[in-house]
Amino acid sequence: MAFALRLLAAKPRSRAELRERLGEKCDDDAVAEVISRLEELGYVDDKKFAASFAATRIATRPLGRVRLRRDLQRRKVSGEVAESAMNEVYGETNEETLIEKAIAKAMPCRQASERPESGCSSNRATAGSPTQPRAKDASVIPSWQADR
Repeated sequence: MAFALRLLAAKPRSRAELRERLGEKCDDDAVAEVISRLEELGYVDDKKFAASFAATRIATRPLGRVRLRRDLQRRKVSGEVAESAMNEVYGETNEETLIEKAIAKAMPCRQASERPESGCSSNRATAGSPTQPRAKDASVIPSWQADR
């Protein structure tokens, strides 16, 4: 039981993930007993885990349904539970907003006319900026590069 609690304290896990990890150290009967007790106490609940995992993933980075379903499957959540969690999360989140966020991240603004009023979020150095010297200004070019 202590090992199972340490695993859950490290990160949330699905029932199947926990069963797999406990199976490495314990026999099947002990694993079933521990998981049963943890479910009674509310520490293991695939529905809550899937909903929390999906909400966190959507909040931190825009994902489509296919990617989120795949991520939940990798975490060994059953298809029915994963579908329910995705319906809940995408019911609360506008998918068009997620698409706009993904596009904005993939294609940072390039021209002043395309920049939002808050400014471009790109951190790239441009020629002539303090972090990127202009090639014509020989006084700022290191001596080891001047010979080239």
